[in-house]
Amino acid sequence: MPDAGGKAVEPPPGGLEDTATVKVVSPGTLEKTDATLPPAKETFVLSLGELLNGTQVFVGGKLQGTAPALKELTLPMQGSHKIELRKVGFEKFAQTIQNTEHEQTMQLQVVMRPLPEKQPAKPPPVPPPGRTVGKLVISTEPNGAEIWVNGKKTSFRTPMSFSNPLLLPEGKHTLLFKAGGKQSKPVAVEVRAENASSPISLRGIRIE
Repeated sequence: MPDAGGKAVEPPPGGLEDTATVKVVSPGTLEKTDATLPPAKETFVLSLGELLNGTQVFVGGKLQGTAPALKELTLPMQGSHKIELRKVGFEKFAQTIQNTEHEQTMQLQVVMRPLPEKQPAKPPPVPPPGRTVGKLVISTEPNGAEIWVNGKKTSFRTPMSFSNPLLLPEGKHTLLFKAGGKQSKPVAVEVRAENASSPISLRGIRIE
């Protein structure tokens, strides 16, 4: 390599590296300086794709925004990030993102599943006209127990209130309450015409 005076200047021992800069200090002298490398990127972009309108986006439990205004997130390259998507009428979507490959952009794969529709509670059966009907007000410990009448499972669960009692025809009946693989002791009740106007109260039946 010729210097400013036209003389050849030998490169420093070891040759010239791609990551170094060489400058002429004086004729016949070269000085090697380290090149400045660009800093590593500390963040990356997570694309959210096409979210349903009104979907709320959380990172680490903190609300970041709502779709469709929010379309992407800028996240630190290091560590893991818990992403949650919430929308009324849909199951919560949650996924933990970790950019182990240090990519500049990533795509969030989202599947939002609708919540199952709640079936309306069936009203108590109405006995045929002219028959005596007894009204039972029932609670169990714990509540939410299946109600069995005369060995048959009904569609009802405890509690049964004054405004929505269990209706039974006149006669003797055996009730059983089941929950969590356990059941109560059999409960015997009798509906009579003379006392049918007053509800029969069964309170705090233990399920063991």
